[in-house]
Amino acid sequence: MKLRTTVGALLDAFALTSPTLDKKGSSANLYLNANEKLGFLYLYSTNLFSETATKIKAEIETPGEVLVNPGKLADGLSGLPRETAVSLVLTPTANSLKVQAGTVKFSLAANTSVRELGDKMKAIPSKLPPVAIIPVDEMIEFTKRSGFCIPNDQTGQRANLAALKLSTSDEREEAFATDGSIVVHITSAKKQSKGDGLGATGLLIPAQALQALTSIVAKKKGETVSVILTEKKNKVFFKFADGTHFGALTMATPYPNLKVITDQPMTFLFDIPRELFKQSLTRASSFVPSSASKRILELEIGTEMIALKANGDDSLSDTVAITYKGNKPAEAVKMGMNIDHLFNIASGSPSENLTFGFASSDKPLIVTDKVGEDDDQINVKYVVMGVRLGQAK
Repeated sequence: MKLRTTVGALLDAFALTSPTLDKKGSSANLYLNANEKLGFLYLYSTNLFSETATKIKAEIETPGEVLVNPGKLADGLSGLPRETAVSLVLTPTANSLKVQAGTVKFSLAANTSVRELGDKMKAIPSKLPPVAIIPVDEMIEFTKRSGFCIPNDQTGQRANLAALKLSTSDEREEAFATDGSIVVHITSAKKQSKGDGLGATGLLIPAQALQALTSIVAKKKGETVSVILTEKKNKVFFKFADGTHFGALTMATPYPNLKVITDQPMTFLFDIPRELFKQSLTRASSFVPSSASKRILELEIGTEMIALKANGDDSLSDTVAITYKGNKPAEAVKMGMNIDHLFNIASGSPSENLTFGFASSDKPLIVTDKVGEDDDQINVKYVVMGVRLGQAK
């Protein structure tokens, strides 16, 4: 293998493949394939749950395949100007990859046992027609707004919840997620996708793959992504405009119908300044108990203000002004809420205001948000389950 490309192209490709690198075995290495005929350097990584393949233009003098330590490859090029030419040369003994970029020279241990990863990359179904073509900006909102609503523990009774559900209809695309204590429903204002669609049953992207997908779509703003399902529908691939493929196993377990939760009525609605609310939550965070099950914040919702009260070993009280959109409660309403859920909602939104809704003190708190305008608008609704305030002590 002998080729030349640029530092920027190589580091960008590494950034796309790094989220799906494994931490052990042959999958801990990055697979490089220099294809002289096509004039591309292909990069591929995989773990137990997901995989990424991408390519960059390169001047290839000698084709070849090799596995290398990806972290050292990126570290050796760190800080160099993006336009700097970089050469990669596999030594005649095939046990070392020599890298030179400007005045920087380093060598990496090379592994030519490439068959396993090479076969996996070649098995990517790049020629299957997409079931949907979706704006990446929509996928960014779907993944970014839902991650904290999915269980971290993918075992036991909540195993069937450990996924993001994507589905499409004739009117829109939508996503659902829940960990049992919070539900999120994210929808497009108007159908943006092309193709036959995912249908109402949709597909379930496991939590283990979602973080990698979130990282990759964040680097592809303004593009569209093709959603490709394998014939057995046990695997989904997201194909981007530059040929990058992200693949993940789909989850086949039954998923609950969350619309019955997200469609419940709200008697009272009010707006709250998002940034002021976030700042108040930040101040209160260290005053609630540190135990994950007891990070409960008391909300006292009045006619003009919402009071935030944190009572751990120490205590804090704060207020934020609110503006009702109609009916006001006759007296203050008290609720106990997980402070981390509220903070993640406020932190993930770019909006000036969030809209809160509730029916009574023993019903969930519903937080709605909108991103964008008109046909490009994304609607986000969180249903946050309350707890009895006595349980917070």
